[in-house]
Formats: sequence, structure tokens, C-alpha cells
Amino acid sequence: MGCKRYPTLVEKGLAPLKEESYLTNGFLDQVIDWVPKTKAIRLKDLPKSFQTTNPNDILFKLALEAMDRVDKASAVVLRTFDELEADVLHALSSMPPPAYTIGPLQLLLNQIPQHPLKSMGYSLWKEETECLQWFNAKAPNSVVL
Repeated sequence: MGCKRYPTLVEKGLAPLKEESYLTNGFLDQVIDWVPKTKAIRLKDLPKSFQTTNPNDILFKLALEAMDRVDKASAVVLRTFDELEADVLHALSSMPPPAYTIGPLQLLLNQIPQHPLKSMGYSLWKEETECLQWFNAKAPNSVVL
């Protein structure tokens, strides 16, 4: 439900952020209570692509374009599960296109066969492994996280 309202965030001037200080001054604690069937969520609960000050940010534009096209899709697959968001999923069931849930995906992680290929993850960005190299160079039990 919330993702279908992404264009409304832009119309209301909530995204993209007007200035970087919005990231730290409490602006992101603002509650979005105008999305039907969702419990009050905060701006900071939205995907990071909406916490940008750049209206031309590639992920910001991609999310907006995807939501612009969702009504033309034959179906939508959501990474959630019915028990977690029953009210929202029930509300979505009355709107086209049909929505199908897959999840929780984390339970499938132990089903991935061990293979020398790079690990799979959720991020679109290349992982920076320098911190792991530093961590591995330290004596066991010498680093507190």
C-alpha cells in the first residue's frame, strides 16, 4: 500500500528531501498516517531510495517509475508474508493487479547450495570487504562490535 503512494510523497514535498539536514534533524520521524490500512509508519521506515536529496538519484527514479507502471502489470510479487501484513494485503487484494507474497525469504537461505560463486545478498550495491579484511587480521576475541 505504501509503495503505491510513492508519487504522493513527491506531491506532498516529502521526497526527495529538501536538504541533507533532514536526515538528522528528526524530519524522518514524521509519521505517514494517510496510507489506508497501514499502521502509522515514519518516513525513515521507507526504503533508503526515498532518503535522498537528489531528485535525479537513480534508485529514487527507479522506484517512482516502478510504481508508475505497477497498475499495468499482470501481477505483483511482494517480499512479505500474509501473517505479517494481513490488513495491507487484504486491502491490496481489492486493487488490480493481483498481489502474490513470497516470504520470508530468509528461511530459504540455508537451502542455497554451497558454491564458489559470490554470495547472494539483498543490496544493489557492491559489497565493500575492506572492513572484513581488517577484522580478520585481528586476534580472536580482540574486537568488540
